[in-house]
Amino acid sequence: MLEAELAFSLADRSKQDVAEVESEFDMLVGRARLREIATTHHISLRALNNLCRAVTQLIDEMGDRPRSYRNVVERTHRLAKVALWLVSGARTQAEFRKYFGAAEREMPTKSVAHQIYYEVFGDTERGSGHLAVVQGGRGEMK
Repeated sequence: MLEAELAFSLADRSKQDVAEVESEFDMLVGRARLREIATTHHISLRALNNLCRAVTQLIDEMGDRPRSYRNVVERTHRLAKVALWLVSGARTQAEFRKYFGAAEREMPTKSVAHQIYYEVFGDTERGSGHLAVVQGGRGEMK
């Protein structure tokens, strides 16, 4: 019947069944592996999925830059620090440091806060970076 109607042989159907089973198996193994990694790193599956999507988007938006390991890691690392600043809602380096705690051992060092500040805002004398802090402690690059 399948062969007559759709020119779809039983052998074709068997191949399709095998491909579907393999695909479903890969998805199940992938989900199990993702769950295992999330558990290992004490993060929710949702947060890990969101991070993976964000990193994928960062890679997709690299434009003409080569997608070498070094370029991808540098970009991801730099933008993770920008995200930390945005999440903190800080307007100053001191506010950024205090976001992580009141004790010196809890805060990033002044030099680290300074370095992140310039990664977020760029060289403001040349106007290459600007951050607007908005209500709720979230900001966005402009």
